[in-house]
Amino acid sequence: MTTETREADTPFFPFALTDLKYWIIRRKDGMIVKYQVVGPEGAVGSPISTYGAPPTAALLLNKWCHHNPTAEPIFVGKKVDLYIADSAGCRAYRDDFHFVLDCGDILTTAVVTRTTPNLFAGDPILCRAMGKYGVGKENVVDTRFLQIAWDDRAAPPVTFEFWPAFLAQLEKAAQAEGATLLTACQGGHGRSGTALVCLMMVMNPEYTPADAITHLRAMHCPRAIESIMQHEYIGKFGEFLGRENDIARVKGVLDFRAEFMKMTHPSAKCYQEQLTQETK
Repeated sequence: MTTETREADTPFFPFALTDLKYWIIRRKDGMIVKYQVVGPEGAVGSPISTYGAPPTAALLLNKWCHHNPTAEPIFVGKKVDLYIADSAGCRAYRDDFHFVLDCGDILTTAVVTRTTPNLFAGDPILCRAMGKYGVGKENVVDTRFLQIAWDDRAAPPVTFEFWPAFLAQLEKAAQAEGATLLTACQGGHGRSGTALVCLMMVMNPEYTPADAITHLRAMHCPRAIESIMQHEYIGKFGEFLGRENDIARVKGVLDFRAEFMKMTHPSAKCYQEQLTQETK
């Protein structure tokens, strides 16, 4: 069979990518998300290939998520405050934080974007030692980062003991005035969200897995925590901490802000007040 015959005889799917106007994802946790593709002169593109990237003139995705770190932390700990970002937000603002937990292969040497005043990135000792040789830049880097080789949409490749041990290391290294930690991955949803929720539960003994996820989705993004594996890991981590594994409770929630405002935990009150002020 020649190439010409195969192309002529093979039935093709009747729609091309340029015919796509929108698509709907119905998640198992109850969320329904609609993506609409809009672009000049019919330009469209795959959200997978542009995941975490800012919109350009050639590609605009309505209600597309872009997650720079917020001005206020997602959660305030005794010595460490928690923030979250996508890859672009992490690269742009990483030097504003004492620690970065890179869950999405963002800060490797090959992909670090020089958007901040610092010339060097990576190991803080080497950065400080070599910074004096830079020209025309302030090269003192105080940010310390840890990168996890973590596949997209997978559960964390670490034991449950990792999270309290990691927090203990951060608190030990924190100065008297406290420290900030930025969790980040490509989209600022699944891996970074899972990491933040686990750390939040370590910090807050009042929170069950469902409470922590509701908090994150209300304060950050309803798309946070993506896969079944991530949900199951968080539920079992709650059991590890002696909490109820109520992860199934998030399946029926359609409005996480409204659900979060119903919480009666004293530790949630300040964040509820913050959300109330934001909506005024």
